[in-house]
Amino acid sequence: MFSEDLDKVLEKQTKRLKVLRGIYFITDGVTDEIIELYNYPQIIDVQGADLIRILEYLEREGLIESHGHLSHCLSSGSSPDVKITHQGVIEIEAAITKPHQRTEHFVEQVIMNFFEKVGAVQTGENIATVSQNNN
Repeated sequence: MFSEDLDKVLEKQTKRLKVLRGIYFITDGVTDEIIELYNYPQIIDVQGADLIRILEYLEREGLIESHGHLSHCLSSGSSPDVKITHQGVIEIEAAITKPHQRTEHFVEQVIMNFFEKVGAVQTGENIATVSQNNN
């Protein structure tokens, strides 16, 4: 039961961090640069109501500022105009530079590497040469 709850919370935090990270990189951490998020779908790949909820959270936490009403953007289909705050820059830079430590708003980032099993079946006098590149 609690592991499902944890998964849900971590998924929300991951999306929030991804959006804040996107805003940071789009603005290059400049706190007075206002951006239209819909111009960057490849960077901000969260859309619709999910994006608005995330932006509302980030704004309440003082990590971004929105220009205009976020809920109006959802109903009108217009792009949310936002800028990152100084606190948002501090938060995302801490998350990036110290990924194994939690920040005020985000848990530490878990990086997992998955490797496929590599093997060969050898029969008779056949020779099998197996190499694996783990870049």
